[in-house]
Amino acid sequence: MLIPSFASYVLDASIILKPFLAEDGYTEVIDLFQRSSKKEISLFVPSIMMYEAGNILARKFSGIELDKAISKLMGLKIMSLDVQYAGMNEVLKLTKLHPGISFYDASYYALACQIDAKLITADMKFAKAINDPKRIIQFPT
Repeated sequence: MLIPSFASYVLDASIILKPFLAEDGYTEVIDLFQRSSKKEISLFVPSIMMYEAGNILARKFSGIELDKAISKLMGLKIMSLDVQYAGMNEVLKLTKLHPGISFYDASYYALACQIDAKLITADMKFAKAINDPKRIIQFPT
């Protein structure tokens, strides 16, 4: 996946969780995390991502494995931002226009719009429903 330097990206949970779940493309996601640590790119998530990702991890792992996964998730060098009021209106609009899109998913797109960033997602159904190739990068590309 070709990601230009000195740019801002919002990652959704489908991307954040790839390394934790050893899903296809996880090495490219690790590369994004490393590039962010080197300040080559800026990575953002809406503040609800921790809850969404934590919920998925809690269903996949237990005990010490879960504790380690949550620690790694909390340790990611990704800026967590709240979706502002105007962004919340975008979330509501999207969920009304596209009943299959969750409030969670719409919040990633709203944040990307709010901070003028690209959204990287592996959720093809979501990307197709929104249909904004200038804003959304479908993973893998």
